[in-house]
Amino acid sequence: MKYSIIIISLLLLCVSSGCASFEKKSGSDLPGAKSPSELNSNAKEFDGKYVTVKGYMIDNEENTSLWDSKNALISKEINVDQCISVIFSDSVSRRMIKFDKNEVIVNGIFHKSIRHSKIIRLGLCNWSAIEISDSQFPTKIK
Repeated sequence: MKYSIIIISLLLLCVSSGCASFEKKSGSDLPGAKSPSELNSNAKEFDGKYVTVKGYMIDNEENTSLWDSKNALISKEINVDQCISVIFSDSVSRRMIKFDKNEVIVNGIFHKSIRHSKIIRLGLCNWSAIEISDSQFPTKIK
């Protein structure tokens, strides 16, 4: 009986601490989240790696991109180093529109250049991109 109480207590402790690690966090509370400009300035280091990116998302027929901020996008002197393109399969394209013009957290694989991809992509903000899987959607930051 004594051992079963200890085991149950340990299981509850493991479950409660595990659940806490899956809480959605705001951008400033998310350790390790990079900006598009941080990824671009360290492209070789992050190329091919799974990353978490925080930025301002644009998703329309012409362009799907993630910018450092809304101000970086509307600046008179646009700096493409503050932007990465967002690529995903056609099956999720209609579901991405709800993230348009929102600050988001995105998880995916960073590519320093998609220039030599066998797929023609129009409306890229930059050759660098984050590839989002069909099951991994952005999270809006409130």
